[in-house]
Amino acid sequence: MKVGAHGRHGPVTYAVEVYVPSTRVTFRFHQPAGFVGTHTFEVFPHPTGSRLEHRVEITPRGLARLGWPLIFGPLHDALAEDAATLAVLATGGTPTAKVWSRWVRLLRALG
Repeated sequence: MKVGAHGRHGPVTYAVEVYVPSTRVTFRFHQPAGFVGTHTFEVFPHPTGSRLEHRVEITPRGLARLGWPLIFGPLHDALAEDAATLAVLATGGTPTAKVWSRWVRLLRALG
């Protein structure tokens, strides 16, 4: 991973904007049109180890004002929950069970 590297998840494309190894990575959205913002993962010291923070700071424009809250946002949140569960498991913890909403299950079935 390095600043300037490009990635893709389905129709969403982005580039690494900030990379601090073992601390922080921020991605800037490029597509779909109307996704204006960033997606960040950051690790903070915590009394019992570390805390992983995940942030999406997006200002949807145009059709993305509908697409983000109805489709991409719910799918993203479910994926982030799954990633957090895997992170907890990878570090020897016991994750809290999360169940996808009916809406997310429907969207995944359609995709």
